[in-house]
Amino acid sequence: MNIHEISTDRQGGVVYWDADPVRKDVLDGAFTDFGLANQLPRRMKRATALRLAMADYIEANRTGRKKARIDLNPLDRRVCGFEAVLQSKGDEQNQHAYQFTAKVNTADETVRVTSGGIPMGQTADDYMTARYQQHLLYYCGSTVGALLKRAVVSWRGTSLKGRGGVYFLPDAAIDQYRDLDSRITASGAACQLHVIRFPIGKDDATTRSVIGGFRDEVRSLIEELNGDLLGDAEMRERGVSTRIARLTEAREKIAFYCDLFSVSLDDLREAVETTTVAIKMANLSKISA
Repeated sequence: MNIHEISTDRQGGVVYWDADPVRKDVLDGAFTDFGLANQLPRRMKRATALRLAMADYIEANRTGRKKARIDLNPLDRRVCGFEAVLQSKGDEQNQHAYQFTAKVNTADETVRVTSGGIPMGQTADDYMTARYQQHLLYYCGSTVGALLKRAVVSWRGTSLKGRGGVYFLPDAAIDQYRDLDSRITASGAACQLHVIRFPIGKDDATTRSVIGGFRDEVRSLIEELNGDLLGDAEMRERGVSTRIARLTEAREKIAFYCDLFSVSLDDLREAVETTTVAIKMANLSKISA
């Protein structure tokens, strides 16, 4: 991690990262320890990882410009495996339609590739195993970036206006950000996290970027929820509760930023209150109808 320190009583951090694949157990463990387990995606199933690996293998070994369409048909439920079969309008028993079979050995998470029961060689096994394990055990770079953004937002951070991929993080959360970086680095991943600490209130340009980005964040939330009110889909009780909770979090975050940066954000506060009332009224109207 690259860290630039500036001595001051009130600090914040400008954070950004170079996202790269990271083992799922590393991020899953960190997010769980930070109380952010609810931000993690659903655990990928072996069958899904194998499907993705087989699709990678087919694409890597495709010849000619015309892309043949291939189906992946599951084997017996007792094993994790699929047959790759060329889509054909002919007889279902047409031997030319069958391509290959891939099965997972769940004991060591390796994949064996065969064709008609005959091994297709170590190269095919190694490639399929590598792709399978990559999908099953690692978050890809784009997912890592999305998870880091979720963590920053959960720690009351926000994006800087006009600076895509750069975020403000309150000083209280810097230690957790550093901890996350230490875990990623220790795992051997190439993903790098960076932070530049700055004195709050002494850098007008940075402060304007932070407040501008936060305004955009709150306005985007309000536009989204107002769109839900005007949409055709009916909001269920759980949906209403979720939206009210998001607005409550926004209200608390507005108060936090007002205090931290000594600024007035009354327009945002009023907009949140108006949207909250509108959602509650819409729910009451539905109940009384």
